[in-house]
Amino acid sequence: MSYCLNPACSAPAQNAPQQKFCSACGYELLLADRYRACQPIGQGGFGRTFMSIDSHKPSQPTCLIKQFYPLSPLYAVKAAELFAQEATRLEQLGRHPQIPELYAHFSQHRYQYIVQEFVPGANLASSATPQLTVDQLPKLLLDLLPVLEFMQRGGVIHRDIKPENIICRPDGKLVLVDFGAAKHATATALGKTGTSIGSPEYSAPEQSRGRATYASDIYGLGVTCLYLLTRTSPLDLFDLEEDRWTWRERLHSPISDRWAGILDRMVQNSLKYRYKNAAEVLADLRLPIVFPTAIATLTVSSGQKISQVLQQAAAGSRVLVEPGVYREKIVIEQPIELIAVGGVGEVTIENYTANCLQMQADYGVVRGFTIRNRCRDWGYRSNAIDIFQGQLVLEDCDVSADSLDCISIRGANTHPIIRRCRIHNAGEFGIFIYEQGRALIENCEIFANTCAGLAIKQGANPIVRNCQIYNGQQSGIMVDKFGQGTIEGCDIFGNHKSGIQIGEGAHLTARQCRVHDGDCNGIYAHYLAQGTFENCDIFANSYDGVAVVDGSSVTIKNCRIDRNRYHGISVKNSGRGIIENCNLTANSQGAWEIAAGCRVQRKNNIE
Repeated sequence: MSYCLNPACSAPAQNAPQQKFCSACGYELLLADRYRACQPIGQGGFGRTFMSIDSHKPSQPTCLIKQFYPLSPLYAVKAAELFAQEATRLEQLGRHPQIPELYAHFSQHRYQYIVQEFVPGANLASSATPQLTVDQLPKLLLDLLPVLEFMQRGGVIHRDIKPENIICRPDGKLVLVDFGAAKHATATALGKTGTSIGSPEYSAPEQSRGRATYASDIYGLGVTCLYLLTRTSPLDLFDLEEDRWTWRERLHSPISDRWAGILDRMVQNSLKYRYKNAAEVLADLRLPIVFPTAIATLTVSSGQKISQVLQQAAAGSRVLVEPGVYREKIVIEQPIELIAVGGVGEVTIENYTANCLQMQADYGVVRGFTIRNRCRDWGYRSNAIDIFQGQLVLEDCDVSADSLDCISIRGANTHPIIRRCRIHNAGEFGIFIYEQGRALIENCEIFANTCAGLAIKQGANPIVRNCQIYNGQQSGIMVDKFGQGTIEGCDIFGNHKSGIQIGEGAHLTARQCRVHDGDCNGIYAHYLAQGTFENCDIFANSYDGVAVVDGSSVTIKNCRIDRNRYHGISVKNSGRGIIENCNLTANSQGAWEIAAGCRVQRKNNIE
């Protein structure tokens, strides 16, 4: 069927699939000579939404058409502005697997249209979506908060976070939709009072006064969680007389003080006490869950198998492993603590045919081991540690792998914490994070790996703090294929390629890092990459301090970029940049190399 988009049509659904003009009113049925509406699926105050197909592609894939059609002329001007703004924000945000992709925005026959990716599934407010349980809360937050963090790095406030605007796809992944209320957040804009936008039940107090901030979206997500846990209107969950939320009294199962405290902080009325942005909430979520007192303590002696003892242990047990070399594969299938007894290097897990350790439980602790994968000489290829589920707290371990990666982290359900570990001599990457994996990596030494010390790809988004990443045969840190990450306080040096390499639509934020003494560029951004660098020292690299090419864009503020053998900053091939308050002295070929056609804003730099 072809559905007529003329609001005045008397019989819009009476058209054959291949018709070009409506049988009832003669209205043109193809938008932009390409998109054909099939059936209406929704209508709001600003417009109508239609299930549609793209007739230019052989498979005629499904897409979504939004038609701007305000029901009230009183709000037509503001509605038109918001409708156009939605297209702008979708384009600005670029590609993210949990945000609908913009296909087109145009006007035809006096109406505005947006064509975007169709997201199958039910929204979280529908009766088809079961009530959220306390146990499911961490997964929901860890699924949606990285989307908000991605938006906030792009300077976007959604301003209408609510269950109706979150769709659960058939694969269980959550997608954030309806950017009609989204606003671009600049320092100037955040200080001004604007129009109040959003749904009153889920709007933060400051948003209701027209002063939305990043924290306003945190409030909206927090109230959404309260509704999903209780299936009670947020207006009925707040006691005005006592000035407090009463959601805990309506839960069907108990919630820990830790998780309740996170939700309470998300929905604080006062900005002073609420999380400021998504990154702050994620930092709290990625802290280790405090393991209760072990229900049992078991000991593994040399000559026994760790895996056999783990099979006998109940969930919540602590397993102490005495000194020795354990040649086996360890699979963590339930919450457990696995602790090496003795000094550094006294307890070793190694394997010659498969990985040494595999994490597939919601939570676990592994501490104090030497973990060696030695597959190469035996003709096998494997990682030392595979993490594709839950939160593994890996501490004080020495990890190496001669065929593939020391540590592989993949999937949106992963959020390990890796602390005080030595990660080295990998056949490929020291740590490889991909397929939307998450991680907190702190105070680690990552060195002498064949490929990058740390690789981030396919929507992965780790936080890396206070690590040394050095002497790799390729880059220290490599981010590409739309990977993301935040790097803070790291020392990245002596790598044979660029200290930090960003490519293929990736985005990296680095603060207070030292990137130096590498055999190539300090930082290399290529192929539509984005990067933000603040308060970093980038020095003594063999090529440029920072090289930006192939349409990439960087923002560099308050950095020292000096003593590099070529230029301080080189921008070529449609590269862009904002460089402010940087020291660019003592580079061998000068502070700048900016090719024709490149846009670089420079302010208050020392050259």
